[in-house]
Amino acid sequence: MKFVGISIVGKNLFNGANLLKEITMESSVTKIKDSAFETLPLLSIVKYEGLTEPECSDTLFNNNPNVETAYVPFEYQNETFCGKRLN
Repeated sequence: MKFVGISIVGKNLFNGANLLKEITMESSVTKIKDSAFETLPLLSIVKYEGLTEPECSDTLFNNNPNVETAYVPFEYQNETFCGKRLN
């Protein structure tokens, strides 16, 4: 799934989306609310096209054991993406 033209990813947005494996966010995303990607058992790939980390919740990836790294552009200016290491 790719977010296009969205600036805020809503709270619990994907609650129950048990088959979701990959998420790509454009640079327009500036805020990701609580538990937006919580309990997505198949989610393993998170890509962010922005250059700076968006505002993120501590509960963003709760119960997602397969999300270990985030894919970001080479020019990305932070050391992590919402608490995840970078690839």
